Amino acid sequence: MTPKNDKINWTKVYLWIKSGIESCRFNMGMPMPESYIAKETGVSRTSVREALRVLANEGYVKIVPFKGAFVSDISIEDVRDIFEIRKLIEPYAVISAVGRIPDAEIKRLEAWIDASPEKLEKEKSAVFSCALRLEGEFYSAIVAYTPNRRIGEILSECYSKLKLFADLSEQAFADIGSIVKSNAEIVECIRRRDCARLKQCVYIHIVECEEAVMKGYFMR
Repeated sequence: MTPKNDKINWTKVYLWIKSGIESCRFNMGMPMPESYIAKETGVSRTSVREALRVLANEGYVKIVPFKGAFVSDISIEDVRDIFEIRKLIEPYAVISAVGRIPDAEIKRLEAWIDASPEKLEKEKSAVFSCALRLEGEFYSAIVAYTPNRRIGEILSECYSKLKLFADLSEQAFADIGSIVKSNAEIVECIRRRDCARLKQCVYIHIVECEEAVMKGYFMR
């Protein structure tokens, strides 16, 4: 088999598994036997192992020596830690960025807000995952302007972890409307360069997101 065919095969398996995780067909902690995956996808176990290796690097699966691969899980402590980090440093990051965000970027953020409901409507089957992905995109665009590169890297990792949690979970995000509304308020504060109000809005938004995640998944 040629290297090109090898890549086609493991990519096919990679997409099959990732789609199963994102659609919650494969739940957190579920075993992913190589023999089962190979049979279902019609490829060699070598291609399956490569796909699992890539997914493990991305955090979607974990490979346990002598036991095999399992769909990753994220604990309540992980999620709480992520939101605690966001509450501590995200308001500062946004404030430090506000004077550096050009008007063109503010208009783009406003357009993003306007388009969010339509994007969420298109992804009804994975609205929670979509919501947290959009959340990460929104704040990544803002935090990109912070002069502190390390803070940007820390927050980017937080957004990636939340997106992964959304993909791994079966959660329904209950109050999408209020989350989008609070993002709109944040953009308005940025447009006015109102740092005092902006800091307050960002903190409240993070708390609301945390409450929605905890209520919708861990406390169901």
